[in-house]
Amino acid sequence: MPVLRPLRGCAALAAVLVAALVAAPLLPAAAAADPAPARPSASLRSAVDAGETSLGGLPRGTIRRAPGALRTQSRTGEGTGPVATGSLTAADVSTFRVEFVDDGATWSPEAKAAFQAAVDVWERVVESAVPIEVRATATTFAEPDLLGGAGPADFRRDDRGTPGLADDVFEPIALFNAKRRVDAVPGEPDVLADFDPGLGGLYFGTDGNPPADRIDFKTVVLHELGHGLGLVGTARVEGGRGAVGDSDINDGAARSGVSFDQFTYASTTEQAGDGGGRVLDLPDGSPELLQALTGQRLYWSGQLGRTAAGGGTLPLYAPAEWLEGTSYGHLDEDPYRGEHPDGLMTPFLHPGESLGQPGQIAMGLLADMGWAVPAARGSRYTAVEPVRVLDTRGDAGQDVGVRRGPVGPGSVVDLPVVGRAGVPVGATAVVLNVIGVSPTGPTDLRVYPVPVVGAPVPSTSNVNLAGGTRANLVTVPVGHKGRVRFRNTSGSVHVVADLAGWYAPSGTSTFTAADPVRVLDTRGQDGREVGSAIGPVEGGGFVDLSVVRNGPVPSDASAVALTVTAVAPTTDTDVRVYPAPAEGTLFPRVSSVNAGAGSVVPNVVIVPLGQDGTVRLRNAAGRVHLLADVAGWYDGSDSGGLFRPVGPTRVLDTRPSVVGPGQDVELRVGGLTRVPSLATAAVLNVTGVAASQATDVRVYPGGGSAVPRVSNLNLSPGQTAADLVVVKLGGGTVRLRNAAGTVGLVADVAGWFGPAA
Repeated sequence: MPVLRPLRGCAALAAVLVAALVAAPLLPAAAAADPAPARPSASLRSAVDAGETSLGGLPRGTIRRAPGALRTQSRTGEGTGPVATGSLTAADVSTFRVEFVDDGATWSPEAKAAFQAAVDVWERVVESAVPIEVRATATTFAEPDLLGGAGPADFRRDDRGTPGLADDVFEPIALFNAKRRVDAVPGEPDVLADFDPGLGGLYFGTDGNPPADRIDFKTVVLHELGHGLGLVGTARVEGGRGAVGDSDINDGAARSGVSFDQFTYASTTEQAGDGGGRVLDLPDGSPELLQALTGQRLYWSGQLGRTAAGGGTLPLYAPAEWLEGTSYGHLDEDPYRGEHPDGLMTPFLHPGESLGQPGQIAMGLLADMGWAVPAARGSRYTAVEPVRVLDTRGDAGQDVGVRRGPVGPGSVVDLPVVGRAGVPVGATAVVLNVIGVSPTGPTDLRVYPVPVVGAPVPSTSNVNLAGGTRANLVTVPVGHKGRVRFRNTSGSVHVVADLAGWYAPSGTSTFTAADPVRVLDTRGQDGREVGSAIGPVEGGGFVDLSVVRNGPVPSDASAVALTVTAVAPTTDTDVRVYPAPAEGTLFPRVSSVNAGAGSVVPNVVIVPLGQDGTVRLRNAAGRVHLLADVAGWYDGSDSGGLFRPVGPTRVLDTRPSVVGPGQDVELRVGGLTRVPSLATAAVLNVTGVAASQATDVRVYPGGGSAVPRVSNLNLSPGQTAADLVVVKLGGGTVRLRNAAGTVGLVADVAGWFGPAA
């Protein structure tokens, strides 16, 4: 458990025994409800106390007063004050309950006030519907330079899985509770903290201006609570031998670790972040593990932490001399020294320095571990006219990153996206229309960020194929070296991708979600036909749809999110959706919806608006009816939502159960893994599995909203298919309604929209 020191170091205290917990299964197809307890979950604390693990105790860490050589500025008199704020939520999103215990020392009113000021910050950073219990003990340390320590009171096995982590990862107990919305052991602490408030040289003010010769106690507590929430790992060096994680608690089958361990990797060369592998994959006692832990080559592999760091490498502290409790569990000092906005979770603190919040990188680390972090910085969207960036056929675009030719079973294509078609360095996610062409058999395509090191293949799919050609819009975080990965599961298939836009802090537009509304139906049913006579659109023909005149979209919108459905084409065709051009402008060489003869196929399109808020829908061949439903729009206002990617994260899988005709599932999205309750909208990939008959699935805001007269996913008998859904949240929930027959429903969240933190 990490701790904070002034002059030399600070040891963390040991955690306390917490009773066994019952874990909750994935929310099934049923009315919205908090997860219910199911079966016991392994406790790392119990294993340690029972001697069932080689771990010598729960993970611990320290923070130390910086040596003089690390001082980055001269300070006299008044401090320079805290770093700029603005990265906290407007109101509390969690409750910390602190029990102050006197044991050899006494909590003064001033020390308690400083402690509470630090607590007040964390309550506006991480979300938990379950109060986070902190036991803060005032004690006298044997080491004169020890400031205090804190860490999780227990770690519990995550038997439901967190994307990017092994299925058997041990989570800090506060996170375990937050994800399940159930307190594991009521009345027991989640975080344990020891401090010596009587130690000389501490500053108990809460104004962020400690004198140059005093340690800011509020900063000390802020740091230690970060460790208590899980920013700590199991690595240790004893007798010149390194060890990390444990195998005994997994019956010797595999070495496990806590959440932090799962995201640490060691570079194999001195080139920052080059090659390497997870520390958990290096044998205990091996020279390679010792070099990893003491060779200044330790990095964070989690996507969200790296995104917060601008997409580059994210070094962790791994000095040549192992410092118990200080090595490994911190950001490296050099990039974030002094009062750098991301300096709180570095290992050193100067007298006179003050840090008023965790920083975006620490928030990213916590989000990687599974915390919902509403204070994470959001991104704006920049829409582009659709442009092809990948075509493995080599005949209608360009192949990037691999040889031309179909993608075989288990094979991947790593596509560079940063620097292409205007995607800037610092982009957090891209929007791609991904098309699977001519598969040799049933398969699925999975699109996800290129990992820094080997990571589990996501269990989430984006395009499901059983033959023919099908497209699905994908919003995917930008991965290592500005790339995204396409993975084919079985058989072989050609892969095509068209860029629709990108998210970045430097983007242009925020997003406003709308209650879904139909703005086009060429059948003359359930909506309005716009731009030509009611009836099917002929091959080579088009419909110009003004979403401003015919829908809720304001006149100053720059782009719109539409669900476009092709209904019963007379031959195989594609529909292209793009800004309504001036006369004589050529249509793009990209497609938005690919549909076989007689089928009903939807796809979401995020498209810039043309003249008078108009988009064009062009049919390539035969005749086809077209539907269009507005999901929301993008504009330059500050009142819309900013986007935070979370990577593919499964939030619903009703299987083996099915959803019957007219039945629905109310799914909580806000307030679960990685998505906070203040989210206003979410990006979901919704998959219907093995429909018993032709049906449609409607996804719309929960909380009592009426069933809309729109559809998001259309399925034929026996079909399994996916479609992206950009959906407004109602009370943090969405509702998924099946129209006919029975179908299994799966939903994966790719990101969420919410106000600027």
